[in-house]
Amino acid sequence: LPVRRLTQSGDGVDAVTDAQTIGGRFAIVTAPPMLAGRIEYEPPVSVGRDQVTQRFAMGAAVKVLVTYERAFWREAGFSGEVVSSDGPLSVVYDNTSHDGRQPALVGLVVGSQARQWSSDSSSAAKRGNGRRNLCPTDNTAWRARSSVTSAKRQARFKSIASSIGAQSPGHAGAPWADCHPAF
Repeated sequence: LPVRRLTQSGDGVDAVTDAQTIGGRFAIVTAPPMLAGRIEYEPPVSVGRDQVTQRFAMGAAVKVLVTYERAFWREAGFSGEVVSSDGPLSVVYDNTSHDGRQPALVGLVVGSQARQWSSDSSSAAKRGNGRRNLCPTDNTAWRARSSVTSAKRQARFKSIASSIGAQSPGHAGAPWADCHPAF
């Protein structure tokens, strides 16, 4: 349950949720700034800190996990890490299970492309039909060597899952923020 109120006294801190109050010597608030600003603080936070949490703009990001039948990028001698300006995926990382049984790549769609992804409920890529435009196997960075091109032709993805940060009530945006230079 989200913390609604933090009350600090000489004895410590009480964190109040809708269901309970939890006491402790300290409280560490790890919520995104916009959500931390929704917490009621006693005594109140400084005016400057309150203004920062009100103006801290969260970025737009969609995390995409693509599972494969085999780790074709490893077979071709690559790490699975990609940075691209061609989009929609801006970064991709190998997210294969520790035991190697489930090959997977995880990537981020960010900025205007993430906002478009978030607003398009019928997106073919979300349903897994848009793999030609989404999957890292089709990213130009993967075309660097013919061995990868050959491997990607044979690779079949199993599933695509996405997580839209802006639609998560406990997230309120991406895992990073953009603070105005005046702060």
